[in-house]
Amino acid sequence: MLSRATLHNFDEVKRLGIAMGDFVRVERGGDVIPKVLNVEKKGEKAERSEITPPANFPSCGSELKHGRAPRTGAHLIGCTNNVNCFSQTLGRLIHFCGRDAMDTRGLGKKTAEKLTESGVVIVPVDLFRLTLDDILNWEGFAEKRASQLYENLQEAASTRSLGRVLFGVGLPGVRRTGAWALAAKLQSLQTVFEIATNENGLENLMGITNFAERTAQGLLEFLKKDRTLREMKAPAELVTPSTIVDEADVGELRAIAVAGVAERNFVFTGEFVKLSQPEVIKWIRRSRGFIKSSVTRKTDYIDYGLDPGHKLFKVQRNKGQTVPEEEFLSLFKVSPEEKKKLVVEVNKDSDD
Repeated sequence: MLSRATLHNFDEVKRLGIAMGDFVRVERGGDVIPKVLNVEKKGEKAERSEITPPANFPSCGSELKHGRAPRTGAHLIGCTNNVNCFSQTLGRLIHFCGRDAMDTRGLGKKTAEKLTESGVVIVPVDLFRLTLDDILNWEGFAEKRASQLYENLQEAASTRSLGRVLFGVGLPGVRRTGAWALAAKLQSLQTVFEIATNENGLENLMGITNFAERTAQGLLEFLKKDRTLREMKAPAELVTPSTIVDEADVGELRAIAVAGVAERNFVFTGEFVKLSQPEVIKWIRRSRGFIKSSVTRKTDYIDYGLDPGHKLFKVQRNKGQTVPEEEFLSLFKVSPEEKKKLVVEVNKDSDD
């Protein structure tokens, strides 16, 4: 039973001519979220209604901004109320507390919602201003639970790496490994928000692995905003990174630099028998590659197994690279440790 399927954006809705009440065909490949392919049957005329973009952002009622995604050109819609929008404030807090960022264990989504609604947390680092007495006053936080959360917050403020702090801050266009690379290059929070005024700032950022000019330029513009500087100075005052980048993350950064996968688009087709397709997909994503469900002119590689189907021929027509399953490990620089995860284990009971 499918609970959701992606339509990507309103451009795709318009292209497919989908309306509310229609029956659609979906396709699923690997662990990719199912994609809507086409309208299989139009709904009854009385029940059909056009799918239209909202006029205002549902959470705060603010005006919407429209733009295009840098890589795909997809139509993007966002809220212009960066300061007082509940959904944006909550989203930033949840991201900041996430496992790949500050990993503030003990603070769930419901608590985050209450903190945002009450105004206790306006920017994520406000968490580190909280006292034990503040937490004890929250509904559902008895002494043991409050003490544990307070200790977790104090630990996060003093033991997380600079790379995690930068990822948690939510720099535009900067993903997890990009934040690690930024930390390794700039070495401190102070240097990060000073780079916006550095005459060589753009050049320095573009020297970082996988930092394209568009990403670097967007980051500089973001850092030049007064509100950004105020919010980034708060972590500098309240958070003391224990290291620049976690030791485990350093190894992953090196792997990404040599793998040849970053910023590439991959499509899978056919049945894999030698490699674990879910593990291959995870490895590509960790290496900053992109998994796509369908072939376009922007497809860089198609990895195929048995009975690949029409996708393979479409990639060949678009002059993308075709990679048979048995050549995948030799084409990309996969570490010996990763190979153990990617190769399907031989059935140990095969002699029975």
